[in-house]
Amino acid sequence: FIPVIDVFMGGLAFFLVGHLFYIAAFGMPKLTAASLALLAIFLGYAYVMFHILEPHLKGDLKVPVVVYSLVIGLMGWCAGGSLVTEKRTSKSAGAAAALGSIFFISSDTILALSDFHPKVDKGLQIQMARS
Repeated sequence: FIPVIDVFMGGLAFFLVGHLFYIAAFGMPKLTAASLALLAIFLGYAYVMFHILEPHLKGDLKVPVVVYSLVIGLMGWCAGGSLVTEKRTSKSAGAAAALGSIFFISSDTILALSDFHPKVDKGLQIQMARS
């Protein structure tokens, strides 16, 4: 028997490391007005989602969820950065990376809401799995 919290924290840690590898692979976008606006969008979304979840998180989950939220927001920014700055990546590859990050963030949003928010139907996970 493995306690649920350990399974969750292990999964969170593995995905966190994966996002750090994505950040390294995508590279940091050049700091321009457009890339900073994109950063504000991704980190703003992470901020809003954390504050939606925060009242429903047990105390020992708050810090790991904040860290994960920030890292996945940075991953989204790095993935989308080639769309708003001049990078060596082609526009189609940049669009695929940006879209992939949005799908990943959407998936994590559905999982987080259905796991932690009492008013969200747990069936969202099942529906997502079937899609």
